[in-house]
This record gives sequence, C-alpha cells and structure tokens, in this order.
Amino acid sequence: PLRNIKKVLIANRGEIAVRCIKACHELSIHTVSIYTDGDATSLHVLHADEAVLLRGGDSTAYTDGDAILDICRNTGVDAVFPGYGFLSENADFADAVTAAGFTFVGPSSASIKAMGLKHEARSIAEAVNVPVIPSMHEAIEGAKRFGFPVMLKATGGGGVMGLQICHDDDDVPKAFATVESRAGALFKNSGVFLEKYYPQSRHIEVQVFGNGVDVIAIGERECSLQRRHQKVIEECPSPFVERTPGLRERMLEAAVNYACQLGYKSAGTVEFLVDEETADFFFLEMNTRLQVEHGITELCYGVDLVHLMLQQADYECGGQPGLPLEDLRSIGRPKPFGSAIESRVYAEIPLPGYAPSPGLLQHVQWPQGGGVRVDTWVKSGQKITPLYDPLVAKVMVHSLDGRETARKKMLKAPDETSLHGTQTNLSYLSSVLKSRAFKEGNTLTNFLSTFKVDACVVQVLNPGVFTTIQDYPGRTAVGHGIPPGGPMDDISSRAANILVGNDARVELLEITLVGPELLFHEPAVVAICGAQASVTVNGEDRPMWSRIVVRQGQTLKIGNVVGHGLRTYLAVKGGFPEVPLFLGSKSTAPELVFGGLQGRKLQTNDILALAPESGDWAAMSSSHSLPHGAILDYNFTEVYCLNGPYGSEDILAPEGMNTITSSLWTVGHNSSRSGIRLEGPRLQWARTTGGGGGSHPSNVFDYGYPNGGVNWTGEYPIIFSRDRPDLGGFACPVTICSAEMWKVGQLKPGDTIRLKLTTFDNALKITKQNEAYLHAIAALSEVREVQVPSIKAIFGLESTSSILRTAPRSQDHPRVTYRQGGDTSIVVECGEQIADLRNTVCVQLLKEKLLSRNMYGVRCEPNIATLTVHYEPSKIGQSELLKVLERLDESIGGTSSVKVPIRQIKLPLCVDHPTIKEATKRYMESIRPRAAYLPDNVDYIRKSNALESRRDVFDSLLNTP
Repeated sequence: PLRNIKKVLIANRGEIAVRCIKACHELSIHTVSIYTDGDATSLHVLHADEAVLLRGGDSTAYTDGDAILDICRNTGVDAVFPGYGFLSENADFADAVTAAGFTFVGPSSASIKAMGLKHEARSIAEAVNVPVIPSMHEAIEGAKRFGFPVMLKATGGGGVMGLQICHDDDDVPKAFATVESRAGALFKNSGVFLEKYYPQSRHIEVQVFGNGVDVIAIGERECSLQRRHQKVIEECPSPFVERTPGLRERMLEAAVNYACQLGYKSAGTVEFLVDEETADFFFLEMNTRLQVEHGITELCYGVDLVHLMLQQADYECGGQPGLPLEDLRSIGRPKPFGSAIESRVYAEIPLPGYAPSPGLLQHVQWPQGGGVRVDTWVKSGQKITPLYDPLVAKVMVHSLDGRETARKKMLKAPDETSLHGTQTNLSYLSSVLKSRAFKEGNTLTNFLSTFKVDACVVQVLNPGVFTTIQDYPGRTAVGHGIPPGGPMDDISSRAANILVGNDARVELLEITLVGPELLFHEPAVVAICGAQASVTVNGEDRPMWSRIVVRQGQTLKIGNVVGHGLRTYLAVKGGFPEVPLFLGSKSTAPELVFGGLQGRKLQTNDILALAPESGDWAAMSSSHSLPHGAILDYNFTEVYCLNGPYGSEDILAPEGMNTITSSLWTVGHNSSRSGIRLEGPRLQWARTTGGGGGSHPSNVFDYGYPNGGVNWTGEYPIIFSRDRPDLGGFACPVTICSAEMWKVGQLKPGDTIRLKLTTFDNALKITKQNEAYLHAIAALSEVREVQVPSIKAIFGLESTSSILRTAPRSQDHPRVTYRQGGDTSIVVECGEQIADLRNTVCVQLLKEKLLSRNMYGVRCEPNIATLTVHYEPSKIGQSELLKVLERLDESIGGTSSVKVPIRQIKLPLCVDHPTIKEATKRYMESIRPRAAYLPDNVDYIRKSNALESRRDVFDSLLNTP
C-alpha cells in the first residue's frame, strides 16, 4: 500500500482505464472512474469503486478538464491518473490538477509542454548529441537539397496527427497547406517543419522512467508494423536490435541522456527512426505518458510500469522528489527475459480501407493460459461507440524460449478468441503473424502498406429492405418470454440449405420484399429459394431454386419479389460461422434486438464471414437447377388450422367460429415477423366480458401462446408468427397447423386467405407431406431421379374439438380443462377464469411433477391459472401427453394445506413518461384509435378506481404494500 495516495481518479476510458484500476486495487488504492452514456457498460465503470457520469456531449466529455476536476473535488481523490490520449499530454490540465491540490500521476507540465513542440524537442536532442533527422524550414528548397521523400509534420502535433509524406516537388505545397491547416485546428499551433523520410526504416522506441533527476531505460520495443502510421503489432525486444551488436546500448544511452536533459519523471517513451540499411537511428519524438504497448515491456522485464508511476506520484504527494535512486537502479536490466508480442485488436471492417466498425459485440471470449495477457474493456453485450478509438483489446503473449515460440503462441491466440457481432481485425492479425516477413523479423514501417489479405467474407453493398439471418427451427425449446424465431417460411429456407449441401438447420439470409446486393471476396456455393425475384451474378441472370457458384470478386444481386409470396431465402454452403449463437440459435429477432448480426437487419458494409473451406467447396461444385415441378406454388388461399385453445363455446359463440372459418380475411399492412394482422368481420362471443381476465370477451387469464395462434386482441385478429409474444391474456380461438406456417410466412399486405378447420391427425399428415417434399429436394439436389410429392393438402370439413378433456371440480381441487393449442401444445386450465390462489398452486404443483419426469421434447410455462405444455409431436403424441397430464393432476389431490416457495421481485415502475405517450400515439395511429384505456392510461386507471387526481394514481401504486 502507498503512504499518501489513497484514492485515485482515472481520467480515461477503455482498456487503459481498466489497466489502471487493476493496478490501483493491487496497491489498495480506492478508484473513481468517469464515463459517458456510451460507456456506461464498460468494464472500467464496473471495476471501479466509484463511477461518475460526465456531463456534456459524449465526444468531448473526456477532455473537459474543468468537469473532471469538479469530480475530483466532489469525490475527495488524492491523485489523477491520465492514462494515454485525451488529457494525458495536456500541460494545462497537468498544471490545473496540481493547482487544485491533487497529484498528477505523470511527468511535469514543463516536460509535456516541451515535448509537445517538435522544434523544441529537436533542440533538446541536438543539445545532448542525440541524432536527429536532417531538417530545415524552407520546405521545397530543403527537400531539393537532401532529396525526396520527405515528411512534413505539425510542430505541435503528436503521433500521426498532422503528418504528410511528399515524394516530389508537386506534393510539397499541398501537403504543407494540409499540415498547416490541421495543425492550427487541432493543436492551436500552425507551425510546420520538414524532415527526411526514410521508407526503408524501422520504428523502435525506448521505455524510460525517471524520478525528476535520475532516469533509467527499460529496454526497447519495435513498433514498425503500422498502418497509416497507426501501430498494429509491437514486440519486445526488437528483432533488428537483437541481431545488430551494440545498437541497444547506443539507443538506450541516447534515450536516457535525452530524458535526463528534461529532468524527466514518471514513465515516458523516446521514439527513434532506425535506417534498415545502416542501423543509424534518429530521434523522432518523446511521448510523455504511458504507451499503449507498455505491457510487452512489463512482460519481458518483470516490472509494473503503472505501479511505478503510482509509487513515484506517492513520493511527490508526500513532498519528496520521487523514487529513490537505488529503487530505480534495481528495476533496470541489461537484457529482456524472453520475447513478447502485442496485437492490437480493433473493431474495424477487415477489408482494404479498414474503416472503424462500431456496433455490438454479441459474444466475447479471450484466450487463456500461461504467457497470455489480455488488456481489454469489453465483455459480451458491449457496444463499441463510433465516438472513440476502436481499440477493443491488446492481446499479449510472452515466452522465455524466444521470439519464434512467442509468435506461435500469438498465432493460437486469435483462434482462441471469439469476438462475434461487429467486425474486427482478428483475421488480419493472423495473416500478418503468418507472413514470412514477420517470421523472419523483416517488417519495416512500410510493410503493411503493401501487405494484402484475401478476406473470406461476403460484403453487404446494399442490404435490401429487410434482410435478416435466420436458422431452423430457431429457439422453439426456450420459451419463458423468448419467441421461437427462425425462418418465416421453413420450407423454402430448408430447401435452399439442402440445395447447397448444408444441413437444413444452418443459418441463412431471409429476404423480405427487396433483396440485397452482396460482394463475395471468396468463392462460394449459394442457392436462392422462395418467392420469385430476379437473381444476377455480375449482371448476368441466374435461376432461383438452383445451386449457383459465385466466384471471388463477383456481386450477387437479388431484386424485388414479384408475383405471389413475400420472402426469399439465400443459403450459402457452410453458412455464416462467425455469427454467434444466442440461446441456442443464430436467428435474428429485430424487434427484440437479439440474435443474428448485432440483433438487427443487415446494413450497408456489414461483413459476413464464410467458412474457411468455402473456396474449396466452390471449386468442386457445379450449377444445378431443380425441375419446375419441384418449385413451391405461393398462390394459395386456404390455410389449415385447429380449433383451440379458446374456440370452445364457453368463450366463442358458434356464430363466431362460423365467421372465422367462412370469411375471407385480408392481410393488413401492420404485419411483421411477430404477427400477421388480418382484417375482416367482427366475431360473436359467448359472453359479454372476459371475467377475471378483463373487460372484453376476448380477455382470458394469461396463458402461453401456441405457435401459430390466431389471436383476437379485442376485435382485431393477428396470426402469431416467429417473433410472437410468448404469453398473454387474449384468446386464440384457432391455431394454424405448424406445417402450414410456411404459408403464413409468405403472406403480404393485401393477400386474402380462408382459415379452414381440420383434425389433429390431418395436421400430422401435412407435416409428413412437407418432410417428404424436402426428402425429394435432397434427392434432386444430388441429381437423382425422384417423384416430387405434392405439398398441397386437401381435407374435408371434420375438425378436432377445442377442449380435449375436462376433469370436474372436487372439494379441494379446481376444475381442470385441457385445451388444444394447435398441434404442438396443450393448455391446462385450472379453475373457471376467476382469480383464486388455489388455482395457481395447482398449476405450480402440476409443473413440478411434469418437470420431474424429464420428458424428451416437452417443456411447460406456468401462469396465473394455466400451464401451457409445449411438445414435439414426433417425440410424443397428443393423446399420450394428455394421459400423462391427467394422471399427474390426479396425483396432486387437495391444495389447501400445500406450501409452495415464493419470490418477492422488486421492479421499477413508470406509468407516465414521454416515451409512453409517444408509444400510445403510435398505437392509436397504427393499431386502434379507440379503447377504454385510450388516449391516457393513467386517466383510465384514475376513473376506474374513482380517484380524484393523477397524483392519487401514482400514490396508490407506489404506496400500496
């Protein structure tokens, strides 16, 4: 523990803030982090002892020194740790921190100021005989004197900001104007100077640490692997220094002399340009802060630079100059222990241009094991904001057995890393590490400018109207509020997968109305099935329902859906392996923002990684089309359904059921993956209210909605589809047969359908017909002759009753009604739509008994008076399951003396907010303009409970025990 510093504010974000917090905790220092709204879920917020939200805009908040100092005063810190970037090299901020009575964990403001001006930094180097690159003020004349290329740099700039390379006379005037303009805008100093540019050079830096009087050097790092002057991979020690006798000693001595001339204290880095041919080195600049790549020096020299910075600051806080000389000397070592490599993982598009790629990281997993270190600020579910540097993490490896062992260890690291969601440079890093130049240690500063990587990806040039990733069958086994998901048309989608040789369950693209335009950076085998749309490859027509080979660099374009149907499916052999699983599926639920690619539809410049074998598969494949007779017909009007769960005459009048089955229903415009809205006549109900379920006769106690339930929300029917709500309190008089749901997926606004009742056995026959059709598609895809069975079902007027069985009420047990929920569920209803705790206890006991049997393919969802039991008909039949449920209910007996565990859950409550008003307005405009609770739900509650004011509503809700 330190003697004087007990509490530190970390004036930074991201991985460096997490790194500093970790070091502080190791020294028993209390930490305060600062954050913006965009960083609210960052690890630096979660790991700190205290976290304070910055005021102002997210883009400028971390550089608002006054606001940060106010937080320092309010939280009672002793010191401020600036990290790197932002205010770390701002001399005025360092002065302000000191003037406010806090300790600045870093160098003096004088050192920061001197190194911030390139001319002054050069003068100091010349004063202590540190080699500098030849320079002069007259740009064109100077360039002619010592030859091109040259580089123009901003006097007040740092790193690559305000730097231009000129290759001839013509480049100089434009570059001069650019640097001068940027320098004035960014650094408030428009000074420009010129240096000789060495294209065959290395970027090598020396880590130094001082106490204000004495300075030590802690080895060198090679940072030559840069892209657009931004470091990508660093290593310690430098392979060039290792094989050049005497170079390390000369560079370290020069760096120490330079820092001593400044009277430098804390951690700093002296950067040199090293000529590849002569091994001559020249001073570039000194960074008066902790470097991003400091970790590899720590690994090779057994030091903790952040600890040292805090210890130095602790001496200063106690009124002493700094670390004692003997402590400094004990740190220094003539040579490193082994080798270390750092790879910077960025959120960026892995294609030439490497633009930042902000977005959601759906799944994060880092490599483990000895000799591996990861400094990061992200976890699964973290959003990368476009406002800051896209650095996600620094992956470092260390080996005592030398550079090649470290390189091999680093090669394994990307394979053991999972960063799914937004794009990253992981594959790019692997390619660099595998290159011959890196293996031999021959990577110069210009290496990455010509290094080319063939990305095994598909690039979205145009996403179409609504293109999402789906897989079959989705999340049907999850429930508990999670919709099943999956493709809306599970026949066309599976056919597309079968055509390319995939398992039918592999993820693919679901395309609605207008298709995407995709650029393939790797050859691939694809198939497009579903509603008719134009398909072209590089402008040439291709047939649907065919296996197509797309070559590298070709563009696949899918046009508008024409004729009948709404959705088309694009399958790619191997699928999209880097799309993460969420609750067992890759299906996208856009309205709930999970699954697929970042929980949303595709966007321009999205990248979808292909399987590594994609090119090999394409080379071995040939085009093949299905015969016309195998193509689905989307011109249909009848959709088969089953009675129930609430089509019984105690809920719906016979006239109401007749209206459902005899009317022509029109598909409404407000349809989506969650449900298909229907427009048609009103129903006649068997009752005037919903009893305990609500005021409208369509209301019932909450129950688990069946797949394909046709739900009446008051007077407005909707077919529950793939992303439907999982439960609710509105009646579903009929349920679409599961094998007919592909038709629902192809309905578009304006289409008309008839709902035709059938039996449970007939529903199973339709399922078998569908499976037989898909088996025939599989045979045809292998170029085998086979008869394609019809998928069109024709049945009579017979139907299964909504109520499967009823057990009468006994003295201490409620009546139990077993209701048919389509062909995949049974709704067990306890009681008679009257709130009674005994009904709820009965449901709980039945659930426990059913779960104890561990029945394969069966899951259940309890509600206030119902237990919805979902099952797979291929695993257990309806009648068999019904018998099991009856026996289990009979074994329950009385409920009056039963004790069941309870939970008390506290949730935030908001009944009046601008967002609620906006949602209500949209509901009235798009769904229904009139209802008892519209337009003001709070006022509805007030009137219903005879309260005088809105305030009384809030008081009643919040103060009721």
